Amino acid sequence: MVENFIVRSSPKSHLIHCPMNPILQTREEHWNLTVGECTPFTKASSKEADAIWNSMTAPLGSFTQTQNSTYQITPENNPLCEDPISQCIDSIRLSLQCSANTVNMKPIILVSVLCAAASAVPAPPLTTGLCDTARSIPNNPGLQFGPDGKLSITVFSDLHFGERELDSTVVMYACSPPVASGEGKDRKTISVMNSVLDNEQPDLVVLNGDLISCEFVAPDKFESIVDQIVTPIVNRDLPFAATFGNHDYSETCSTRSMAAHMWWDIKGTNGQKLSFTTQSVEGPVEEVGWSNYYIPVYSSSDSSELEMLLWFFDSKGGHVYQPGKNLNTPTGSYVTDRVVSWFQETRDEFNKQNGRTIPSLAFVHIPVQATRAFQRAGGRGDNTEPGINAEMIGHQDDCEGTDCYNHRDYGFMKALVETQGLMAVFSGHDHGVDWCMKWAKNLPTSPSNGNGAHFCFNRHSGFGGYSNWKRGARQILVEEYKLSNREIETWNRLEDRSISGRVTLNSTYGTDWYPKVERLQSSGWWADTS
Repeated sequence: MVENFIVRSSPKSHLIHCPMNPILQTREEHWNLTVGECTPFTKASSKEADAIWNSMTAPLGSFTQTQNSTYQITPENNPLCEDPISQCIDSIRLSLQCSANTVNMKPIILVSVLCAAASAVPAPPLTTGLCDTARSIPNNPGLQFGPDGKLSITVFSDLHFGERELDSTVVMYACSPPVASGEGKDRKTISVMNSVLDNEQPDLVVLNGDLISCEFVAPDKFESIVDQIVTPIVNRDLPFAATFGNHDYSETCSTRSMAAHMWWDIKGTNGQKLSFTTQSVEGPVEEVGWSNYYIPVYSSSDSSELEMLLWFFDSKGGHVYQPGKNLNTPTGSYVTDRVVSWFQETRDEFNKQNGRTIPSLAFVHIPVQATRAFQRAGGRGDNTEPGINAEMIGHQDDCEGTDCYNHRDYGFMKALVETQGLMAVFSGHDHGVDWCMKWAKNLPTSPSNGNGAHFCFNRHSGFGGYSNWKRGARQILVEEYKLSNREIETWNRLEDRSISGRVTLNSTYGTDWYPKVERLQSSGWWADTS
């Protein structure tokens, strides 16, 4: 994610600050590199890479670690180290990938690659300025409200690609009928994505967990499935951000590799990077996950004026990536305390630097327990919280087989409650639920002192996974002038292009009256329990 990297230019050197290396947490202290000792150049598969490699002259330059994990890159005799900065950084990246084959330079390779990405963020509506190294949190490239003061977000959730290898007569889930052909389901899901994106034309696409049913996918297949998933997004040159869900974690799928593939390899039709997906919290994948980060959103009139933050959290679940071992080691399905601490510290620093509370939205695949408490207490109404309510909500680290609560998401819930300006949290996971609720102060859960934030469920988007309601995607419309009132609009755009459950999340939501949502199914097999 671009917030991790600061690039600043000077006539003779570049400073690269990488407080967190999303791929490796290891670093060396000093490198003196030359290019003549490394052949063949394994990454020179494109004409661009060949041209950069052939233009190199030795020595390339030196990397020296200074205070606070800042690396000074001093190029020597490198014809590419001129404006724009990205040319210089990319050339160093390519040479280091080569050097890694002979002198084990992989840690600094990845540092330099990641820093290169900070200067190559997607085209508008993203901003493209360099970061300010004087701040402890950089003024990063991110999203920007459009000239009309609006930001539109499409959220696909529970796509469940990759079930194509199963026999069409297999009953995959106890509560669903036999599945159709796997490849046919994925094609139908792509059709839904194309339809939604054509109708909504969003500024950002969020893939909110369970992108792949990884328990059915071989280790050498998940990257090609990611390519398939993002095809509708790439074809429209839309920036996107992902969180990972419990089905993305398996012995055969690496979320770390998925994120890296999105970041480095997936580009738009103009060759620019599109993915914001990264990791900003140090720690083992099985503990902290691999999709905890934020995206800053800037003013329509001033690309340096921060107006809003989009937070992304990894609720994990599933199993540890251990291909071929058949150990089935589970991971906790909740946002860990280490991630919570990072969130609180970063949030508070943003508010301090800007001298005000920054409004925000959050995305996490598995919902928090407060949503089930609201549902169980009968607080939801068809006309006050319109939507499908066809299953009991499964929340973070839910106790399997019993109706219990183990409080493992307590720290995360408490942090959300304490976050002033948090307008809404969006989750998936539960395919038969797609309404929004307000977490009021009297909600019967712990912590019970809700702050009025809204919690919304996404419509089940994919034809993989259980349930047979009409597929669709949640839409979010944020208008800049309404941020002071903490007000946003949201609805679900369905596969047939219709709109379901359009509501305004504001101070009176939960008492306002809306039409009851029509519960449309592709086949009538599952009764609504609401």
